[in-house]
Amino acid sequence: MAQREGTSAVYSGVLRETPAGPVAVWVTRHGVRRVGDVTPDMLDEEGSDVARSATLASALLQLREYFAGNRRKFDLSLDFSGATAFQRRIYARLLKIPYGRGRVGRAGSRSSSWPGRRRQPAPDRRSLPSGRSE
Repeated sequence: MAQREGTSAVYSGVLRETPAGPVAVWVTRHGVRRVGDVTPDMLDEEGSDVARSATLASALLQLREYFAGNRRKFDLSLDFSGATAFQRRIYARLLKIPYGRGRVGRAGSRSSSWPGRRRQPAPDRRSLPSGRSE
């Protein structure tokens, strides 16, 4: 169902069957705003905004193709209008990561942990409280 946000309507739709479970997509006239978890009320709704938004229809189609293994790149505009400058910098870097690749830490660094921070040993599970009262 379309919702107003600022001067741009926000449309949403749901992909019910994906390997990750149901996935929701929100779009504006500027592009895809968000892809994320589905709320229970979204699953109860019969309709979708697909008929009212070509951007939403295209996003849902491309996601279906991706989950079916038939797509590696998306041809969609993204709407970063609600993002901070910091978030925009992060998104710009994320968009440069090629399909099938992941990045951890800085290239050439020995560790992805904070500089100077020591690793804490994992607690021995026998030393953790069991939650039982005896």
